[in-house]
Amino acid sequence: MSTDRPPRAYPDFHENPDGTFVPRDGVHDGQRDLLPQQVPLVTGKYLDDFTALQIGMWLILDALTFTTVDRLALITDGVVEKNTFKLTRIFLDWPDSEDDIIPVPSVTIMSPEEVEMQLAGPLSGQQTYEDTLNLYEPNTVLKKLYELNATLQVVGWFAHKDERAAFRRGLIEAFHEPGDERSGRRVTIPHYFDRVGRYDLMGITYDDSVDFARSKQWPLTARFAADIEAVSLVQIPVDIRPPRFNVDT
Repeated sequence: MSTDRPPRAYPDFHENPDGTFVPRDGVHDGQRDLLPQQVPLVTGKYLDDFTALQIGMWLILDALTFTTVDRLALITDGVVEKNTFKLTRIFLDWPDSEDDIIPVPSVTIMSPEEVEMQLAGPLSGQQTYEDTLNLYEPNTVLKKLYELNATLQVVGWFAHKDERAAFRRGLIEAFHEPGDERSGRRVTIPHYFDRVGRYDLMGITYDDSVDFARSKQWPLTARFAADIEAVSLVQIPVDIRPPRFNVDT
């Protein structure tokens, strides 16, 4: 902790655990003080919010089996020649330089744009979830930070155009809830405190070029609107700790 207390124009101020100071002038926008102070606890078992969104997409894609159809044979001869495949590899973010020769069929899950952090209003604060008391670590609870909204891209590379068409069909069919009538998918992500990632398929593009055609790679980009609740693991505030009773007999 810092021992130098800088001059302040406030009647009182408080030193945070990181050595910074916050004014205590009796006005907190309707928010209560928290004891103990809520310093995030990093256990190493859980990911960050954006990686959690990527992992949720990974869980969906890794489980899919795609069915190819020889489209030319179907058109010219009326013969249905089918085959099935699964993705050879799923990357998180753009593949590393040593992965220049990308195995096909493969995809990467990435975001080309800024992810939006939608903060709660000034009067709602960062709520704690009492149903998570002691659930992930002793004497801890989850605190909501904000809502993360991202545009996810699933970029795929395929050796055959029929495979690419099969992947496109598989995506369209997969991104509707299998158990109800809702569009999009919702996935519970155990790697991020069992928060739910939500995914809506917004569009699919074939990114063909002369260079890709010469190398016999047929790319595809699928765009998703995705969101997840960002949380932090903190110590249980005093005001929601269960009371302790001493019983004398």
